[in-house]
Amino acid sequence: MRNKENKKRERVTSAMRRDWLRRYEEGETPLDIAKSAGFDPRTVRKQITLAQEKLELVDARAHVLRNALERHYEDLCRFANEIKPAFYLPTSFWSNPGDLTDYDEQDPLLAALQEHLPRAPFWKHIKTWGEAKEAYNISVEALKERIWQEVTASSSFPEITIELNKDRFREAVLDDFGYHLLAILRGEKGLGSRGEDKEVAGIRFRHGDLLHLTEEKQVWLGGLLVGAQMWDEFHAFTQATEHLGQTRKAISAELDTIILRRVLPGRCRYCPF
Repeated sequence: MRNKENKKRERVTSAMRRDWLRRYEEGETPLDIAKSAGFDPRTVRKQITLAQEKLELVDARAHVLRNALERHYEDLCRFANEIKPAFYLPTSFWSNPGDLTDYDEQDPLLAALQEHLPRAPFWKHIKTWGEAKEAYNISVEALKERIWQEVTASSSFPEITIELNKDRFREAVLDDFGYHLLAILRGEKGLGSRGEDKEVAGIRFRHGDLLHLTEEKQVWLGGLLVGAQMWDEFHAFTQATEHLGQTRKAISAELDTIILRRVLPGRCRYCPF
């Protein structure tokens, strides 16, 4: 009798409560557990109920945190997928390479990515992209200047300006030259017809102002366009374009890795725990 009274006054520990729950789940009755433990059956039943409630609460919290973490990773992967098209290549002399916009740079998810992946090659590639973009724009301006110098140095130029406005003619020349030279770098035909893009006779301009020139003047412009591929300015333009393309592939590959892994290492200020 004294032993039971001592047991009634003994504090039920967390370890005892978990052990009773385990034994109960394995098939023992509260009465059997009470007898072997020397406790009142009502106490055992109450502690088993408390253990069950605590376990359910822990499971519920774990479920909430797991869902929150999954959504957090989904947000980061979605953001990585959204900024991927931002790094696009130019399609003409008048367009610039793409880049992260001010909106993207201020997006908290960009900061979160950097906290999760502080040493990822992605950040180095972003810096390289900025440098390659600047080098590309410089090469374009140098090539445009060389094209216009060659055009204005020709004896045909004064005759053309009589027929066309000088500014319109310059825009038309640079538009078609830029289109063709960029297409050549992509391995495309550009302004060439029947695969003769390396021959003067194969050049077929697309700009209306150039198409209205005499055939003789179009052939002269075509010769200049073909010859442009031998200029130092074109080689510098080629290198800058290739560097952009390589950097874009590296950025795309890094973003694909983030997207397809679905789970990011480390933590950030927005992680749920």
